[in-house]
Amino acid sequence: MTDKGRRDFCIECRKETGYLLQKKDMVKNIRDKEYTFAITVAVCEECGEEMNIPGLIDKNIQEIDEQYRAAEGLVSIDDIEKLMKIYKIGKAPLSLALGFGEITIPRYLEGQIQISLKQHFHHRDI
Repeated sequence: MTDKGRRDFCIECRKETGYLLQKKDMVKNIRDKEYTFAITVAVCEECGEEMNIPGLIDKNIQEIDEQYRAAEGLVSIDDIEKLMKIYKIGKAPLSLALGFGEITIPRYLEGQIQISLKQHFHHRDI
């Protein structure tokens, strides 16, 4: 993935430069298991170094979360939100209907992956 025409301050060049958005593999250990995630990095067009641009950390957190959920076969946040919309049910009632505590689904939707969800609530269950 590349994207042209964007500019920000490069700390290596010490000036505003253009940058490209590219994918980069990152290895991360989660619960004693190694995962490789494809994250987005901004690369300076002039010096080739990675740049810190606004919003990129949030984007990478979201990318890692989505890839982790897919790798573990966990239901995505989008899947749960679609379920709530289809059945016109809120977070807490859905949580209770699935046999979890009232705040389990709300926490899951906030990105706090619960052990009980990991063990009991997989994508194949929907």
